Amino acid sequence: MRVQHSWEDSNNNNKTGVLVRPKAVPEGYQPPQSATSPAPPPPNFTAQATTVGSDPKITKAVSLQNETGEEMTNVRTRSTELYKLEIWRNGIRQNVVPVFQNQIIVGRGSKSKPVDIALAGDAEISRRHVVISTDGKGGYSVVNEGRNPAMINNYELPMGQRIALTPGQNLSICSYVLRVQP
Repeated sequence: MRVQHSWEDSNNNNKTGVLVRPKAVPEGYQPPQSATSPAPPPPNFTAQATTVGSDPKITKAVSLQNETGEEMTNVRTRSTELYKLEIWRNGIRQNVVPVFQNQIIVGRGSKSKPVDIALAGDAEISRRHVVISTDGKGGYSVVNEGRNPAMINNYELPMGQRIALTPGQNLSICSYVLRVQP
């Protein structure tokens, strides 16, 4: 048994935890093999991809079938990156975030109102400040949901209205500037 303080685990509230040490495996140990029944050979699988919409690049799921044709399992493949979002604060680029969803929520966030991209360090940012959407064909739009203004190239966005956003345009949210990179 070992006792370890969990400094970095915020869910543990800085409490000491007791962990069980894994048992050491003796050197040269081989797990027992059954002499009467050898392990079956792995089945042959065929995969069939299901695409989303008309874009063959975006794969939703893969259906695996064994040699008898019965479906074994569904496996989700990695999502395709739709675009990147540059995040700037006070003239310094903070991050470039890959976006995999058609719609993302940007704001300060909270437990009751989670966001996809959290902007910390500015109390004037609303918990849900803007929603950025894409149609998947190169068109982007933004909806201001915050109490304080969001601006595109010094034009204040009206609250609740969908406004077109072109890649490379500055979307200002308090002390942050966001830019869409297709």
